[in-house]
Amino acid sequence: MADLKLLTDRLMEHKRSEIQVIIQEAEKEAQQSIQASNEQLKVEKQKREERIKLEQKAQYEQDKNALSNKKRNQLLTEKQKSLTAIFDSAKERMENLTQDEFQQFLSGVLTQYQNKEVELVLGEKSRSFVSSKWVEELNQAGKTVHLTEEQIPKKAGFVIRHEGIDYNYIFDALVDDTKEDILPTVSQKLFQ
Repeated sequence: MADLKLLTDRLMEHKRSEIQVIIQEAEKEAQQSIQASNEQLKVEKQKREERIKLEQKAQYEQDKNALSNKKRNQLLTEKQKSLTAIFDSAKERMENLTQDEFQQFLSGVLTQYQNKEVELVLGEKSRSFVSSKWVEELNQAGKTVHLTEEQIPKKAGFVIRHEGIDYNYIFDALVDDTKEDILPTVSQKLFQ
């Protein structure tokens, strides 16, 4: 009986040893699994942080570009307003020429038509600056100018007709025509 007890004790001891080995292996596997999970979590955390940084950087660049575009557009709008004001001022200045300035300008233009017969059509706002007497004086000086009764309503300046062609010297049209040519120069001088 003692041998049976000894044999049972040994079997139990042997089973305990086997169970202990299984427990140690399970603990080892669990430890490895926990370590692998921690490594995987660390990698995922790092990837997430990198993705967030990239998204933030992209959003920053997008916001920066939007702000830069907004600033540029505001600047362009202000420049356009300034340029429009300058050309409007030029039109207004031309519409407000004195009689002497108007006649001097008209005489200068008429020199281009020396020895040619032309008709002079005045704008309504400039009609009072040119009289029949003044045109007669021009004709006595060697020009052949015929003042028409026709007027260009609500405009300052004049049109010269020569051989069926109208040459437009209406002031707002002159400013608009020269605008494209002088716009780069004016812009450069204003916004340096």
